[in-house]
Amino acid sequence: MSFFRTYTYLISLGLIVFVFSNFFFESSLSSGKQLARELKSPGQNPEINTISKEAPFQYRILFNLLVNSSFKVSEKYGLRFTYFQIYYFYSLVFFLSSLCLFYYFLRTIGFSQVYSLAGSILYLLLPPIIWAYQLPVHTREDMLGYSIFFLALINIVKNRFFPILILSVLGVLVRETLLLLPLVYILYNGINLKTILTSLFSFGAFFLVRAFLGFVHYDLWQGIKWNMENIHWVFMFIFIAFHFMWFPFFGSLKNTIPKYKNFRSQSLVIVILIVGTTLVFGKANEIRLLVLLAPWVIVSFLDWVIENKQVIKIFLNYRVYLFLFLALIVTYFIDVSFIHSTYNLPIKLWLITGVFYGVLSFMLLIVWINRLIGNER
Repeated sequence: MSFFRTYTYLISLGLIVFVFSNFFFESSLSSGKQLARELKSPGQNPEINTISKEAPFQYRILFNLLVNSSFKVSEKYGLRFTYFQIYYFYSLVFFLSSLCLFYYFLRTIGFSQVYSLAGSILYLLLPPIIWAYQLPVHTREDMLGYSIFFLALINIVKNRFFPILILSVLGVLVRETLLLLPLVYILYNGINLKTILTSLFSFGAFFLVRAFLGFVHYDLWQGIKWNMENIHWVFMFIFIAFHFMWFPFFGSLKNTIPKYKNFRSQSLVIVILIVGTTLVFGKANEIRLLVLLAPWVIVSFLDWVIENKQVIKIFLNYRVYLFLFLALIVTYFIDVSFIHSTYNLPIKLWLITGVFYGVLSFMLLIVWINRLIGNER
């Protein structure tokens, strides 16, 4: 498949998922009124963007700068684009760019075109991506953040210092979670002048934007308080983020064989960093924060599939229906009963998600266990 056809295919799939998610289901991008509600703006006026004036959201300036600047240009030249249309446009652009960059990342570390496409589709169908703009995911500037993160990882693999430096600074201006980038750079390249400079610039941008806009007090520990009070929900939401792919990922942590340009070598440290910061500084129900783990989790899963293709084929031939039934039961209790009763979300949305991932979760778990048992024998 040619370069043009590959990206046309990816973009087409991304468009279908984006439109399906936001047209057929109520989301923050369904209408100006819904967007205003997400941005805590009065009435049907999302351009007021009240949430961007509150800490820590006021420090996440890059995405809002793009939207607000474009809206002002539209008003100045009489283009008549509404704030909602501009916000929708940038959300779509960065949704598609994160998908394409994730595919390019997989190709960069050595996966074939087929497996890179498969990995990109897995990324596209992650619950925090396919339902990015539904509750309780609360995606706003995050797609821009994912795009920067994946592009930075590509440059880390290629060891390109200046792009990494620039992207690390831009990442902090999207959201503070991307302070992880210089730490990832250190993990894969060690402590040297380049990684130290990247860290200094990134953390410097973090403090400068706060000094310029003013330090505003907010409850930094709100996330961990919620997580401690809802510990059983924390485990459920973390599981929902990647479902069946968690099993091969944790199973691969003991694998020290250098593969995929040694990209998996720091998986355990990365998962501790990302899950740890999510649990301390964020709420686990906002599963968009865990998407930063996708490069490690999906890479591990694809590698596991490559090594176990024959086992998977045999298993799928005769145990599908049993685990379909079990998956439906678990789906009801986790993805439907739990989430719907807690957040009053449209039951059909999480039913679709639960059936799809519930089936695969149980099937892949048993395949994985069978494989482990077989290896021990």
